[in-house]
Amino acid sequence: MAAKYEEIKTDFEQIQKSQDSIIDAYKGGDAINYVKIGTSSLEISKSANRLKSNLFTPVADKIEAEKDPVEKVKITKTIRDLIVELDNTIGLFAASPMFLNLRVIDPAVSEKTGKDLDMIIELSSILNAEAVKMNIK
Repeated sequence: MAAKYEEIKTDFEQIQKSQDSIIDAYKGGDAINYVKIGTSSLEISKSANRLKSNLFTPVADKIEAEKDPVEKVKITKTIRDLIVELDNTIGLFAASPMFLNLRVIDPAVSEKTGKDLDMIIELSSILNAEAVKMNIK
């Protein structure tokens, strides 16, 4: 369990650090650094997927997906809109009461946290794709 806790802690922190990196890449300097945005969004996706596998059981995820699928994000959003939405979602996820005590699980809190994590995965994937498109231009 200690190894899993360390992995959860690392991924939890990495998601937040990578989001800070995205914001810096968008706001810093004269030009937007789309390569850094793409790389950081891939890191968020990787950490979020591993965090999901460590925190939520696959069976519960499948049932949850059938009950209430994650609303698909419109790809027509701007890079800025995606960054803001990802930042807000990461903020909600990081502030979840679930992380105050990993040994006590409230099903409603767990469900909301899982949905936030699914949205982080989706938004980071879309942001990466959009950053790649912008870098090619």
